[in-house]
Amino acid sequence: MRAHTYLNVKRAAFLSVSALALSIASVTPAAAEQQFELLEVTVSDLQEAYEDGTYTAEQVTQSYLERIELYEDHYNAFTFLNDQALEEARASDERIQNGEAVHSKVYLSSLKKLLT
Repeated sequence: MRAHTYLNVKRAAFLSVSALALSIASVTPAAAEQQFELLEVTVSDLQEAYEDGTYTAEQVTQSYLERIELYEDHYNAFTFLNDQALEEARASDERIQNGEAVHSKVYLSSLKKLLT
């Protein structure tokens, strides 16, 4: 009887760990891929991504804010972050949607405003 109970506990543990691993595997690659893309993005790539709707200024700004929050305690690289950065990124998105964003200054304003 004990061997049977032991096998059931092992089976339950295995199934729980397997389910957890599958759920993590199904979510992590997309998030990791997006994070990797934003770490490696060039100005030209970012402009194109804004134009074709791959990313919004708000999404990019939020991604960088999350990254700063994650690593800032360790690196202490920033003395000031703009607490209006997300609102200003939304305004940049509106300008892009209205066709006002035709040069790199407008595209990059959300990143600049993150720190100023």
